[in-house]
Amino acid sequence: MNKSTRRHVLSGLALALALAAQGVAGEASIEQFLPADALLTACYYGDNPDIGKTAVAQLLKEQEVEDWLATVRQATAGANQLVAAFLKVNPANLQPLLACRVGFALMPGEGNGPPSVLLAARVGKAGDQPREQLNAFFAQAAAVAGKPIEKAQAAGIELNQLGGPAGLCFGWRDDTFLLATSQATLERALAADAPKLSTHPTFARAAKFPGSPIVLFLYDHTAM
Repeated sequence: MNKSTRRHVLSGLALALALAAQGVAGEASIEQFLPADALLTACYYGDNPDIGKTAVAQLLKEQEVEDWLATVRQATAGANQLVAAFLKVNPANLQPLLACRVGFALMPGEGNGPPSVLLAARVGKAGDQPREQLNAFFAQAAAVAGKPIEKAQAAGIELNQLGGPAGLCFGWRDDTFLLATSQATLERALAADAPKLSTHPTFARAAKFPGSPIVLFLYDHTAM
């Protein structure tokens, strides 16, 4: 990583850390699934109780803002109903993710192909609301696509595939939901010998800053 890249990486992390509130750092586990050499990674810690202490959260508690958000929620509910009616999927099933730890990685694609995408989210055990609603969402998506969800085994977990190994696939490792644009991408996330974000020096230093992070970004400026 050259000096220019390091400067931009640190700038992105500093901006993200401005969203942090006082608390306990270093509790995240989604970073062990995200690659250290991705073009862009983003981690959101929605289960952090200190979210309520941030300036944004305090602003949302103002009466004028609450009144406005009530109208937004009403409009959103109507939009969700329209999407559910026309697309046969209910986007409200994804809302519980806002209270989870979620990680996203954008990686170079193979050859001249599009970038690969990986998402990891701590959604809880079977029976927990986020996990059950994610199951419902992807069952709806498979029905809309007109393709059955195929089963496969990879890296010690059961995978659900839409479109075969080269298509969208997802599965669970303990309480973590993993979604990738291909089976190879998901297998890399589960590979013990692949470089992981949790060991990236710059990210590790940022995660140990005083306070508990709400959002952290890391990106390779030159590659992007």
